[in-house]
Amino acid sequence: MIRPITDADVEAAAALRREALLDAPLAFAASPEGDLGSDPEAIQARIADAPDSMTFGAFEEGRLVGLVSVFRETHAKRAHRANVFAMYVTAAQRRRGFAAQLLEAAILHAEAQGIAWLRLGVSESAPGARRLYEAAGFQAIGEEPDALRHGGQSASETQMALALPRPTVR
Repeated sequence: MIRPITDADVEAAAALRREALLDAPLAFAASPEGDLGSDPEAIQARIADAPDSMTFGAFEEGRLVGLVSVFRETHAKRAHRANVFAMYVTAAQRRRGFAAQLLEAAILHAEAQGIAWLRLGVSESAPGARRLYEAAGFQAIGEEPDALRHGGQSASETQMALALPRPTVR
C-alpha cells in the first residue's frame, strides 16, 4: 500500500532514511551524520507543510518498506517546479514494484498541485533508479561529474525532468 506518511510513521521513516544513507552512500547527497531527513522533528515539519511537501511511504503488512519525497520549490519564480528525492526501498522488498508505485504517487500528487515540471537527480551508482525514472518519462537534462564523494569513490549525477501534466494514453 502506498500512502502519505503521517505523524504515526515518523520514527519508522527516520529509521528507513538512516538505512538508505548507510545502504547506498553514493546514491544520496546526505550523510547519516546530521541528516535532516533522519530527524523526527524535521519529518513532522514536512508533514505539516502538505501539500507543498509530501513524503509517500510504501507499506507491506503495516511495515514501512519504502519512501519518496516531493517538494514544491519555494521561490515565487520557481513555484511551478517540484523536486523528487529520497527515493528508497529496503533491499528485501526491491523488485516488487514499490519504487514504481512510490514514484507514481509523487507524480500524481505533483500533477494535482498544478506543478509544470518535476525534477530529480540520480547518481550513476543507482542505474536501476535511472531506468525507473526513464520508464516514467523523465529525461536527462544535464550531468554533474564528480557530484558525490564517499569512501574514496566518486559518482556523477544526472539531472532529470518530467513535464506535467503527462500526456494521456488513449
